[in-house]
Amino acid sequence: MTPEEGWRRLAAALAGRSAAPPLLPERPWDGCPLLDAASDASSLMPAALRIAAAVVGDRPDEALSEPASEAKALTWKAVALRRAGRFREARRAFRALGAKAEDAPLFARALAVLRAGGGGFRWAAEAASHLAARGQWDPIWFVDACAAVQSGLLSRETAALLEEIQRAELQLLLGAGAIGEP
Repeated sequence: MTPEEGWRRLAAALAGRSAAPPLLPERPWDGCPLLDAASDASSLMPAALRIAAAVVGDRPDEALSEPASEAKALTWKAVALRRAGRFREARRAFRALGAKAEDAPLFARALAVLRAGGGGFRWAAEAASHLAARGQWDPIWFVDACAAVQSGLLSRETAALLEEIQRAELQLLLGAGAIGEP
């Protein structure tokens, strides 16, 4: 299997997932391809693809155990840190990464998700206003929102919106891998 095929298989699995991946997974998702591949075959996959498979498979700790040095792998590591609840480290990792090609479409998708909550959903309206004022995707804001969910400051309904934004993030990152973007 080529790396591009691996990225496409992960993207297809995520698209077929009935519910958005949880912000902070408590157990692995069994429907993730590539995680069940023989260990010798997975060792031949690029680090970014191995890390992505663990992230999509709701195994952030497994993703964090993989060594990473190139930008794509470090991006997936930052996502894994956030999903593992290691928010301070996730903020640092996203700051170090800086802007990414996926940020512009993720910004648009996040605004669409937040605005779909309607005027009666005050937090979503305020979050959309914050992002719109910044004029770009803010991964640190997203890390902070996930931390607020974990601490109980935000409702389950808000978590569901954030999970949809996270699904969009994962789809964009997988799509970039499938076409060979750095």
